[in-house]
Amino acid sequence: MAGAERHEDERVPAGGMVTTTVRFDAETWEAIEREARRRGMSKAALIRDATVAQLARVEAAALVRAELSAELEALGDLRRRVSIVEAALRRLLGPRRR
Repeated sequence: MAGAERHEDERVPAGGMVTTTVRFDAETWEAIEREARRRGMSKAALIRDATVAQLARVEAAALVRAELSAELEALGDLRRRVSIVEAALRRLLGPRRR
């Protein structure tokens, strides 16, 4: 599937829409036509909705990655603190007896 072409000098009008050309192979285009017909919507609306959904997934994935990174960093901090407490307890309690 080929991507959309956009020229550097194109400007998106505030609150407006941009028209572009997207090329699909015959099999993909037939699938788009079938799905649009099944949903009772235009092919353009189906493609637009799918694109917006994909962008939302990409943004959500980036947020999840950032949150996981922060959680892992916090976990590392917690492990370091536990190590410090364990070392202090060993010094205070002395050698372990069985």
